[in-house]
Amino acid sequence: MDDTQHLLNAEKIRLAHLVESLLIAQLQVVLSQATIYQQTFSDNRQALLAMTVLTNLIQQTIHTAQDLHTTLKMPNENISPMPTHIHITPRELDVLKGVIEGMSNKEIAHALGMTIRTVKFHLDNIFSKLGVASRTAAALIAVQHGLIR
Repeated sequence: MDDTQHLLNAEKIRLAHLVESLLIAQLQVVLSQATIYQQTFSDNRQALLAMTVLTNLIQQTIHTAQDLHTTLKMPNENISPMPTHIHITPRELDVLKGVIEGMSNKEIAHALGMTIRTVKFHLDNIFSKLGVASRTAAALIAVQHGLIR
């Protein structure tokens, strides 16, 4: 296994650990919401709100797990070269680096001295340029193509 392959596999493992941490955190919130649901069962409005929150969290967790599964399943031989016409700006790379490090939009904004809205703007641009719809997919492409070192 060459150095590039080894580094890519190491990055996949690191990314998997970050996503695993996110999933665990989401599931902890699900458990706390379930507790609230049990405690407020007598109030139908609060119970409905708690169930809605639980449903949304479960859906987010499922989507994140699916992204991770797809990412880790992708064979390294199928990595296509980064199109030369795609230009990620230095500031977008800074934001992307924060995503890879597992930072939230708020944390990225604070670290880079920008607003959360600006971080979201940069992420939208990154997603559009890379042709992806999630932070996980953007992080994977960035690591696979050596955009972030």
